[in-house]
Amino acid sequence: VLTCGRRPAVLRETQRSAPCPANVVTEACDISCADGRGALVAALPADAAVRLLVQNAAIGDPAPLGELDVEHFEAALRVNVVAPLALFQAFLPHL
Repeated sequence: VLTCGRRPAVLRETQRSAPCPANVVTEACDISCADGRGALVAALPADAAVRLLVQNAAIGDPAPLGELDVEHFEAALRVNVVAPLALFQAFLPHL
């Protein structure tokens, strides 16, 4: 299992609580940027095959269009749309 998040302490707890912690690789990164996605892909052990890719990161703060913050909306698009596509493409050779 390869998992990521922005908070290292939460990742450590996730690893500790797994039935087999030695089989869990964690990577603290921000998937909204190319560097963060690259760090996640690089954390995949060289001999590992990807059998299932679950993308659960999301930003969702609905608001009326007149009140929607454009910068926040752009960040949501990076996490909700760009990151899943980019990660799928990056992991595709390992599937």
